[in-house]
Amino acid sequence: MALVDCLSTGFFVIRGDFGVLGWVVTLAYGITALACLLCSRRASLPLKRFWFYLALALLFLGINKQLDLQTSLTAYGKCLAVAQGWYPYRRIAQFLFFLIVVAFALWVLIRTIRLTWPYRATLGFVMAGIFALTIYVTGRAMGIHHVDSVLGWTANFGFMKNLLEVIALTAIFTNTALVSRQGPR
Repeated sequence: MALVDCLSTGFFVIRGDFGVLGWVVTLAYGITALACLLCSRRASLPLKRFWFYLALALLFLGINKQLDLQTSLTAYGKCLAVAQGWYPYRRIAQFLFFLIVVAFALWVLIRTIRLTWPYRATLGFVMAGIFALTIYVTGRAMGIHHVDSVLGWTANFGFMKNLLEVIALTAIFTNTALVSRQGPR
């Protein structure tokens, strides 16, 4: 019952990036996701899936840019920790969650490299963009879950996080434009 009480006191909080730059980056996610979707329609089967799943991932990241779902997930975790009595040990749980995020990001990166390796000559920019987004996501997870303070680091992304996103999206969009000019593969 304590969990329900905690969740009912403002669990789902929207704290998106509502500034001009936040909306520009959100729009860039949408445009880049659409460009990836168009590439998936013209690509051969292995790349068709690659472009489609990349479009889905970018769409999710764009929506999350404004909904800030990780903040609600963190609030849920806090409510759960308080309700179950392990709140004093939350830093350990946060660190473990961060390790899961990093492991998942590495798994996605390795799978993506394996899938796209035969096409590396034409997908260099998109791979650089995915790598930059992986750094961004793990860096955000590190700051949100206070892993940086546990490790004694200072991970104040500030302007750098937006720069990473813009560089990643620019690289991916550039690659979609190059692939579209080359025709179906």
